[in-house]
This record gives sequence, C-alpha cells and structure tokens, in this order.
Amino acid sequence: MPDDLDVLTPGHFLIGTSLSALPQEDLEDLFTAFIRFDDYSTRPQRKINDKLAPIREVFDLFVQNCIMAYSPGSHRGCPFRVYMKSKPDKYGLKIWAMADSKNSYSANLQVYLGKINNKPEKNQGERVVLDLVEPLGTGYGVTTDNFFTSLPLADKLAEKKLTLCGTLRKNKSYIPNELQPKLFRPEFSSALVFATNDS
Repeated sequence: MPDDLDVLTPGHFLIGTSLSALPQEDLEDLFTAFIRFDDYSTRPQRKINDKLAPIREVFDLFVQNCIMAYSPGSHRGCPFRVYMKSKPDKYGLKIWAMADSKNSYSANLQVYLGKINNKPEKNQGERVVLDLVEPLGTGYGVTTDNFFTSLPLADKLAEKKLTLCGTLRKNKSYIPNELQPKLFRPEFSSALVFATNDS
C-alpha cells in the first residue's frame, strides 16, 4: 500500500482532491481496496491456524490497550437496581423525572435508591413529587399518574401555589362516592367536585 492515498489503482490518481470531496461510495471502494490491518502476502499462511488472521495484529493491540488503560474493581452489581414486572426490560434503574410538557426537557430528576432499612416508604409518590417541584416557582400545573396523585399531595401543592391534575386509584378512601365508577353513569360523562377552604 502506498504511503499516501494519491494512488488509487494503477492508472487512477487523485491529484489535489480532498477525501471529503469524494462521494461516499467511492470512499467505501477506496477503504475496501486499500486499507489493510495485516500483511496481505502472508495472510493465507497465517489463516491456516488463525481464522482471525486478517485483523489479528490490530485486535491484539486493541486488547492490550484495553488491559493497560483500565483496572477493573470488584463489582457486585448496582445496589439500587430494581425489578419492574410491567416493563419490557424487567431490571433497571428507576429515575423519577419532572419534565416540561411542551418539550419533554427534564427539569429535575431523582434516582430511586430502594427501600430504606428494608422497609417500604410510606407516601413515596407524594414525597417524590414534592422533592421534584422544589425548584419551581408559583403558578405551575403539575400532572401525575395514579402512583403519585393524592388529595394530600394536591393540598400541599396548593400551599405552594401549584395545581395538580392526575388520575386516581379508585381504592383511595378520600374519593367521594359520587366519583366512584357507576354502572348507570352515561358513557363519556364527567363528574366534577370541589372543596372550599372551610370544608
């Protein structure tokens, strides 16, 4: 192989042409035809005993550099990896996120680190939301799913001049009977309830 890339094939020359100016297919042809990681003349002999012969030398150099550049420590896995049966990948890290509803920008994040003293945390959803909204000013609307949504959370956010919109799990004791699922309620109908400060 020539020291420079001016000569492509016998009778074909690149004169003052930048490689970036070549069409991609020409570049692929150039690399396929001329870039080698070994001595092509000795390859057939080496391939008899080594199926990796065409890249053996560069591969061994890569492995040596990997060994030289990194010293693995003892690894026992991530202590806060969790099992999530409803997810396609059952094991992973759980990260709570507060994201902007218009552009999905993550405005605040919190990693779930697992049970504390091997006991489940009470009112975890409420605590997480209150932690995540801490940097917000007033006047924002917070939307949550039924893991987080609760009446006590709505009250605490209201104290911060924030509103809450979210789905509720129907087994919550503070949901009025008027809002419980009813067989006689017309399809696609809605019910609205509100509370005053003195009730």
